[in-house]
Amino acid sequence: MLTVAITARYIDAQFQLHELLLAFENLIGSHTGEHLATVLLDVLKYYDIMDKLGCITTDNAANNSTMSLALQRKLRTVMIEWDPSMNHLPCMAHIVNLCVQHFLDTITDEQVSLIGTILDKLRRIGRAHRAGQLRQEKWSECCAAYKVKCLRIPSDIKVRWSSTYSMLERACYLRQPIDRFCFELRKELGDYNLTEEEWEEAELLLLILYPFKRCTKRFESRMAKSEIDYVFFAYDTLYSHVDDVRDSFADQLVQQRLPSAIYLLDAIKNIEKTLQEHYSRTSLPTVYGDAMILNPRYKLTIFKRESWEGEDPAPYVDGCRRRFIEGYCNTLSTYESNEPSKRASSANGKTTVNFYEDEEYHEAMQKRVKTSAADEFDHYINSPTEPHITGPLEYWRTHEEQYPNLSRMARDILSVPASGSGVERQFSITGRIATWQRNQLSAQTISDSMMYRAYLTSTRNVTPIADSNIDWLDDDDDEMDPTAADEEVPEEWCNRWWNKKFGKKNDHYAPKKTFKEALEILLRRREGNRESDEDLYE
Repeated sequence: MLTVAITARYIDAQFQLHELLLAFENLIGSHTGEHLATVLLDVLKYYDIMDKLGCITTDNAANNSTMSLALQRKLRTVMIEWDPSMNHLPCMAHIVNLCVQHFLDTITDEQVSLIGTILDKLRRIGRAHRAGQLRQEKWSECCAAYKVKCLRIPSDIKVRWSSTYSMLERACYLRQPIDRFCFELRKELGDYNLTEEEWEEAELLLLILYPFKRCTKRFESRMAKSEIDYVFFAYDTLYSHVDDVRDSFADQLVQQRLPSAIYLLDAIKNIEKTLQEHYSRTSLPTVYGDAMILNPRYKLTIFKRESWEGEDPAPYVDGCRRRFIEGYCNTLSTYESNEPSKRASSANGKTTVNFYEDEEYHEAMQKRVKTSAADEFDHYINSPTEPHITGPLEYWRTHEEQYPNLSRMARDILSVPASGSGVERQFSITGRIATWQRNQLSAQTISDSMMYRAYLTSTRNVTPIADSNIDWLDDDDDEMDPTAADEEVPEEWCNRWWNKKFGKKNDHYAPKKTFKEALEILLRRREGNRESDEDLYE
């Protein structure tokens, strides 16, 4: 059984971002792109929003590409033009997942045993400390001995690379309890205790994967902020990091000091290749550039970065300006209310003269509209950036009167999802409906339950039933990874760990050192100048 979920996002007049579940249906028949297009078109017809369709964000499955082409043909039959080359977007979270999975597959190859051995050991230790009451008690004692939060070591899963990162991060936090647990159960787990070299390799892997984890987290938006305006910056950040890692491992001195550098270099080249393949597809969808420009915090600041040196911002600005004028300022409605009446009297049986129908007058008014609209756009683009705003939606809400037409464009553009995380959350929610206690639910019952739940969630602030304390209506509880929903590494430890590796001060999302500098610290520790990690457990 294959289920299709369709969500819609929009920004209302109060500049609040909304995400609604439109359909959650069992897909009967073939799973071709043609069939998917029919299902999607039926949903658009049902809600009467065919003419409001903007961008569609999907994963990179081949049938989604054929679906977008088939949808284009079907919309043309009802006189609606929709260009899939411009409006069918790939899921950024899925792109990151493909890049990192390719990287992990390369470094865990049978011929490259070190990383594979580390991950296998952690998986076995994770299973061991959950196996039975006595082992769980022993694990709690080991954590208490070092005064650390007693957390489980989650197992990673193939379809979500971030689970591998979470397993590594959790293991680094629990390093001392893990060593003690393996020692006390040495008859059973002695072969799985990580050596000093293996722990350092695990830390190195975290250093490599950290920006990808940050990017994934950014695109798993919880509706607090827009996502699409960050895509170019995400690509830029990942490219810079990949270049830094590649150059570091290409250094012959580093290869002599770090045996794993050679195969890590090959693996990071695979990431670069995959990243380039998907980045090349951002040239057609104009929503990426428009969203970046319409975020007053960014605008054109990316062109000041070294990695964008030589890139001409004019095509992005001119294109956004043209789409704004053509799409949001091509009517006289804004100005008609301010014009004196141009209608002649129809008394004495004479025909009424409507000067709006005069072609010369109409052209003059259209020119006035476009000139004023251009002034609105130019005033915005030439104004200083707003680095201290809480978010672009709040900015456009407070500046709507100043930019009435441009704010309408911002509502359309900034509502576009950069990833399919919203749909993924819907599938995660089904785990609370189709439990093992209700394993005989039919596909239709599950679908109806999901739609009814979505209705209650969207109306819970205004309907009586929403006033009751119903925990399962809270979307914030529907984590992407339900096995780790209530277990997180303490934030203060993360700050201190990353500060130590990257030399950061307050914000562990903004590294001060490059990867090459962080790698040098790790290599010095490996060569005997190790700094104590005891302070991390105080």
